[in-house]
Amino acid sequence: MKISNAAHEQEMDREQQMIDRGRQRYLKRQEGLVNEASQNSSQRIINGALVRVAEAIRKTIETQEASKSRNPCWYSDVVGLDVDLLAYIALNTCMESVSTKATLTSCVSRIGRRIELEHWSAGLLEHDRTKARRIETQVSGSHSSSKYRIKAARITASRDTKDAEGTIVSGYKVDSWLPSRIVKAAGPLINAVLEYSGIFDVWEKSQPKNTVKKIGMTAAAQAALADMDYEASWLEPMFGPMLCPPTPWTKFDTGCYRDARLASEVSLVRMATNEQRMAMSHAIKKAGPDGIECLEALNAIQATPLAINKQMLELVRWAWYCDVPIEGFPTRNLLPKPRAPGDWGACDAEAKKGYALQCRETAESNRDTASQTVVMSQDLATAIDLANFDEFYLPWNLDFRGRCYPVPHFNYHRDDHMKSLFELRRTQPMDQDGASYLAIHIANLGDFDRVSKKSFQEREQWTSDNTDWLLSLANDYQGTVAEWSKADKPFQFMAAVFAWAKWIEYGVLYHCPIPCSLDGANNGLQHYSAASLDEDDGAEVNLTPSESPRDIYQKVADMVNQVVALVASDYAHEHHLLAKAWLAYGITRKVCKRNTMTYAYSSVVHGMGDQLIEDIMTPLSKLVLLKKIDKHTFGTTAIRAARFLAKINMDCIRAVVTSAQSGMEFLRSAAGALAHEGKPVRWTTPIGFIAVQKYTEYETKKVKMFLYDRATHQASLAERQEAELQIAQMDLDVSLPDLKTTKRTQLTVRERSKTKINKRKSKSSIAPNFIHGLDSAHLMKTVLRCKDSGVQDFFLIHDSFASTPNMTSMVYAAVRETFVEMYDGRCVYTEFYTEVRQQLSVAGRDKLDLKVPPKGTLDLQGILKSEYCFS
Repeated sequence: MKISNAAHEQEMDREQQMIDRGRQRYLKRQEGLVNEASQNSSQRIINGALVRVAEAIRKTIETQEASKSRNPCWYSDVVGLDVDLLAYIALNTCMESVSTKATLTSCVSRIGRRIELEHWSAGLLEHDRTKARRIETQVSGSHSSSKYRIKAARITASRDTKDAEGTIVSGYKVDSWLPSRIVKAAGPLINAVLEYSGIFDVWEKSQPKNTVKKIGMTAAAQAALADMDYEASWLEPMFGPMLCPPTPWTKFDTGCYRDARLASEVSLVRMATNEQRMAMSHAIKKAGPDGIECLEALNAIQATPLAINKQMLELVRWAWYCDVPIEGFPTRNLLPKPRAPGDWGACDAEAKKGYALQCRETAESNRDTASQTVVMSQDLATAIDLANFDEFYLPWNLDFRGRCYPVPHFNYHRDDHMKSLFELRRTQPMDQDGASYLAIHIANLGDFDRVSKKSFQEREQWTSDNTDWLLSLANDYQGTVAEWSKADKPFQFMAAVFAWAKWIEYGVLYHCPIPCSLDGANNGLQHYSAASLDEDDGAEVNLTPSESPRDIYQKVADMVNQVVALVASDYAHEHHLLAKAWLAYGITRKVCKRNTMTYAYSSVVHGMGDQLIEDIMTPLSKLVLLKKIDKHTFGTTAIRAARFLAKINMDCIRAVVTSAQSGMEFLRSAAGALAHEGKPVRWTTPIGFIAVQKYTEYETKKVKMFLYDRATHQASLAERQEAELQIAQMDLDVSLPDLKTTKRTQLTVRERSKTKINKRKSKSSIAPNFIHGLDSAHLMKTVLRCKDSGVQDFFLIHDSFASTPNMTSMVYAAVRETFVEMYDGRCVYTEFYTEVRQQLSVAGRDKLDLKVPPKGTLDLQGILKSEYCFS
């Protein structure tokens, strides 16, 4: 594809900005602030943080230098480093931790690792500046991931060399830091952030078995961020969309981006083991100039030009700034702290416990709101920027299973409102076939009266019958929000509604940019059914022709209702009341869907219970806090109720599905045999991707350190003020001790074992990883078949396939044909078994008692005639 000079120059400028979005760019902006006092106080919280934190770190170091006592262990690790850079590292890592809801230990460890790298780099420069520059150039060009670049740089730097006169010059040899040293080195940085940034603090999240400390935002920062549009470079993600097509993948370290420095940070496979890196590099080299199929498919996906849907950007901004209540959409509003009962002393233990629980849930909800505010502000800023350009691109890479993912955080693999912001740039005039698929797409997204479970003809007819209503939504989305917000996916629904209104107005002159998706019907179970040729399970997930789509989720829900009703009718049953509560709440298809969907990915009863807590119990608690309902349906029994239903869900799912269980047991046994010999699991997916699953054991170590604690500081300050008042009243000449600002905190850090395989993790993870490898192979094979048929544009999310409406019929055919080809005449279990045997020792092969799951009678050719396997 020919790229214009202007587009290339714009892209290089943007990538340079991505690289410079740090300390230097931020400080230049700070220097340009002529009158900081003219800004509102909220903006000053953000803009002043870097300066305050850097000054605090500087003072901490200077105080220690002036002290006659022995230097603490962190001193030698941070002294001599640029304090502005240290402040940037700390703030950037804390903000990342807030947006990802990371633990305190994880945050501190990330800060420490970055200090270690800066310390090592500074030491290498001091040791041999010429060698340091040479290593930087060499490693950046040959290694894609920072992990392996650091490792390679350490190895290269440690080697002895000879100077011009032949004298041996010793290498720069420094041992990697232990986890305890890493977290201690971060101590002064995290303390400076907690005490002086005014933005971050530590909070505790109670869990069933323990209490976890997390990095959060102060109440002042939460309120400030909710009330303003802010900009600070240390808040911005590094990787962004591109204005010209990404660099095609031709080897493991091509890197997508045009700038070599940015490209060096992106590898073909995320977090690849050394074994996987070498295996994939060898496969790519062996394939020659045409490359392997997975690279060809990945390049086709990332060569798709995209654009911002400006109507949806306007709608999303309106919903965000007006805080429109839409289920699943983030909010800017913080919940007020619950009021304590009037007569606290007269309250019983249950009432006090309920109030404490409300306070905790309110605090946790506000923490989530702060995280959402950060992410939403970043997303809107990016979308507004990209709306100025005709097109942009998302670079893509793979995970260790071969699954395809966009590199930037700004992508359509996210929530409903984010997906709605994207549209395809290349379009054709709409024809009647494309209009039919758009109509079906609208019905699927709205799913009013469960129309998505009806035939294609009925879905298309639903859109046609409701056209007047749909046009009223498009003409006044603000006035009709109470109507369209009830759609299953309200924002994507409105994007399609806007397109439908234009089709009605312009007809064949309209170029529709909305991707019309075809989604798998429980894709994990589809792969298990095809692998085992299980006709019964295949029918449940629409691999056989039928007049209307089968709904496995509803079938499970019907069975669950029968079981729960029996328990509710048995007054002697220990869970009688829980069963009655569930029947009162209503066990719908939606209640059972996630449990059923994740069963194929090795979900267990406890995990299913956690899903019910997250999906049902927690939202009910929030509705109580918002005073939208009077009381929680399950009250204080919420967790027990979730565990109770999870067990019944699991039993009913197993009764409905059989092929997945035999497949999962086979895969676990194979992984267990390899883990017994201390080996990872390696297999080749049907697209030729070499997957390597390697989970190693961790050894934990407890590190005790003093961290700034806001509550301790405030309590100490109150005591000091009281003491000062008494001293003043008594006219005494007494010096008071320093304020207490820190509290002893214990962090549990993990140290990865380089050799010992985690047997439990290896066995429990192989089934979902294997299935994800299959769905990725199917996706990439579909892309290649579509490409051969003339389809150029792709909008893909694992088991969801989309292109422009006019091209949907080609995608419809390709997705079925490639699924059949993946299983027709081959057994993926046998291929996996063969590769496992090759990895085992002779003794291991002799002991291996493993049988490939038996085959049924499913006619794979029937998939070609099944309308609803991907619909």
